[in-house]
Amino acid sequence: FNMSGATGRLPKSFLGDSGAMLLGLIVGSSLVSGAQGDQAFIKPVTALWLAALPLFDTFFVMGYRTMQGRSPLSADRNHVHHLLVDHGLSRGQALATVLVGASLLALAGLAMELASVPDVWSFAGIIAVFICYVGVALSAHRKRPVTVDHMEARATG
Repeated sequence: FNMSGATGRLPKSFLGDSGAMLLGLIVGSSLVSGAQGDQAFIKPVTALWLAALPLFDTFFVMGYRTMQGRSPLSADRNHVHHLLVDHGLSRGQALATVLVGASLLALAGLAMELASVPDVWSFAGIIAVFICYVGVALSAHRKRPVTVDHMEARATG
């Protein structure tokens, strides 16, 4: 909705922290309820695949902050979209990259469910992809161009 489109005239909206947390709660609770109980329509491991990229990003960023001796709940520019922008992608390109990545992960999970892949193999797959994600994200942090924002963040801690 926040993309400008060809004319640049689309209205904008801003979720803020509260809106983003509410959206996360709705998506998370929908996935949990869809994977539990008598009315379940997906396996619990498939729910992990459907929310893989946001989960990967959250776990990585909180772990990275903790490794730096900071609160895992502090604010910074270490999320995947910030890394992509800092490495030269436009905001639109970063959004497209994140959307494609999240879609591919979700499709992989759905394909494994439809192919009746055993849950243990599907779970092992998501753990393997997360380990790869961590490796790529750490490399992106090490190769990140130093900007004024990052220098200010380091100075203020």
